Amino acid sequence: MLDVDTAVAEAWGRMSALRSVPVVDALLAATARVHDLVLVTRNTTDVEGLGVRVLNPFESASS
Repeated sequence: MLDVDTAVAEAWGRMSALRSVPVVDALLAATARVHDLVLVTRNTTDVEGLGVRVLNPFESASS
């Protein structure tokens, strides 16, 4: 569990200002970005362009 602290909340706000992003997806992306983590999700399209590293475990490594 990671807290939603000031840094995460600020990153979340900046990401949400860039474009319309589902609330939970933006929060997950902000948390990953602040903590220098890879966001593991099948739903990569909602977080594209938000500056977070993403891994879709359902795609092959050669894709």
